[in-house]
Amino acid sequence: MTAVTAGAGYTCALLPGGTVSCWGDNRVGQLGDGTTTDRSSPTAIPGLSGVTAVATAGLHTCALLPGGTVSCWGYNSAGQLGDGTTTKRYTPTAVPGLSGVTAVAAGDLHTCALLPGGIVSCWGRNFYGRLGDGTTTDSLSPTPVP
Repeated sequence: MTAVTAGAGYTCALLPGGTVSCWGDNRVGQLGDGTTTDRSSPTAIPGLSGVTAVATAGLHTCALLPGGTVSCWGYNSAGQLGDGTTTKRYTPTAVPGLSGVTAVAAGDLHTCALLPGGIVSCWGRNFYGRLGDGTTTDSLSPTPVP
């Protein structure tokens, strides 16, 4: 394993070659294997390769992919997957409109990406203004931090 990250009741590891395996609680698809079956040992996430970073939090997971794109999966009650919906995703789903991302971070119900030029975009639950856009309005897709 080259990196490991833990969410609420589950863990994901980045493996050499850029694949990802996850294990633990999977009630909302946060393991990304297409099921809601809990796993007691690392289970490979189909379709992911070349991953450079993984972020977990709460009950969702995001991966930084080649070309600086991001895919997320799991619980999506506040749009924390960034795909413009509040639909749970059981497999990695692309976050539209992002490219050149150099880092991704996940919070309880929100996610942020670092873009070229030091720009940050965030999406999901915006309690206490955690998206940094000057509002407390949730965002279902990436919103630049001014």
